[in-house]
Amino acid sequence: MECDVPKGWHHWGGLTCTNYKGMHLGGTYNYLNASQWRANFDATGQQLVGKATIKIWNGVHQSEFLGNQTVEQAAKAVAAGKPFFIHTTPVMVHGGTCAGPQPQGDYDYWDPYWEHHNPDPTPVGPEGEPKGTMLTGSPCPTRKHAWNFNGLTNPHVPSWGVFQNGTVPDNIAEAGDPDTKGCCDEWEAGRQDMVYRNRTAAVVDLDDMLSTIFNGLEGLRVLESTYIFFSSDNGFHLGEHRLLFGKTKPYATDVRLPMYVRGPDVPAGQVRWHPTTHIDITATIAELAGGAARYSPHPIDGLSFAAVLKATPPPFASWRDFSFSEFYVGQNTWRNIRMLGADGQPAWAFHFWCSNQTEVYKEAVDPWQMNNLGLDTAFGAKIVSRYLSATEMLGACVGKSCHTMPAAVPASANPLPCHDPGELLAVAEAWMD
Repeated sequence: MECDVPKGWHHWGGLTCTNYKGMHLGGTYNYLNASQWRANFDATGQQLVGKATIKIWNGVHQSEFLGNQTVEQAAKAVAAGKPFFIHTTPVMVHGGTCAGPQPQGDYDYWDPYWEHHNPDPTPVGPEGEPKGTMLTGSPCPTRKHAWNFNGLTNPHVPSWGVFQNGTVPDNIAEAGDPDTKGCCDEWEAGRQDMVYRNRTAAVVDLDDMLSTIFNGLEGLRVLESTYIFFSSDNGFHLGEHRLLFGKTKPYATDVRLPMYVRGPDVPAGQVRWHPTTHIDITATIAELAGGAARYSPHPIDGLSFAAVLKATPPPFASWRDFSFSEFYVGQNTWRNIRMLGADGQPAWAFHFWCSNQTEVYKEAVDPWQMNNLGLDTAFGAKIVSRYLSATEMLGACVGKSCHTMPAAVPASANPLPCHDPGELLAVAEAWMD
């Protein structure tokens, strides 16, 4: 989703923004009409070689060309006898259109574009006015897999369609109001099933892309000497806590996600419970590549988990036993600490909102986060008293101070202001679900 070409790469093939110098492009969130930068740099990564151009992938699914391009770039490095770092970011399984932008009449009937023009007809107003919500979370799977999961339905887990017990933060109460935009009437539940099926099919497309990459690296004879990290930038809720769909809340559905790592000396089939965040990946790659000394003069917030990938990892309690996440958009501004227990499993989660409201969940016995202990219980009050100031310090930390839990100190008078989203909401991009 880049409107400019950043320096520091030998090749930049990032997907573009949708509006560039008066051109309306497919951008990132079109699966069959994506637009992609083609830019090559000199050995320093600072000077363009020739001009940066834009390639339009008309009728070619992202899962097809991104996998092949990954192998092509690896082949160039292998031929030159150089190590390589490749960051491949497909849109799967994010919501998006199959093709576009184009006149409305040109969209196929099965294109997720129509989700933006399919409001909930359920009457909710005093005069029978329709609810009007639109569920726009479907990706565009390939025709090969699109109908593979026709009978699949969205799992209605214990938190689906209901608020948590105890205090419900203002932002959640508004977003989850079933009479305005919250979950879920019969029509919305049916649309969620459709989104769930489409996202599941898109996962198979993603798996096909990974197969292309793995087979390509094996053909280059570098698969066994290459570290591969596979993860996502966020989770997704689809009805939990009465939230219709999305990804920007502090609940486990949104902030917990798996990460898979394959590489030299990484034991196969093992699970590590050490809690990481994505800023740790940068530090880990730098250490594995022998570049840690080069960034040491510059503070890096992430903690390398290279040692965790070994056959005998350090105990997670002595490495780090918590994770921290945060989000800043208006009333949807929050900070979140998740703590692991001695057994390596989630113990509790603490959310602090800019509305000065708290959520505390004992995840060991409440995995779906249904009972907010908040300030209403001795346990919740103890967590808030000890860790509220920690959310402030972790939100402002730099370098190694981000690696450990801050000591207990009194919190400030205004621990977390509600942030003005500013230009964020003016971004001319579609499908920002």
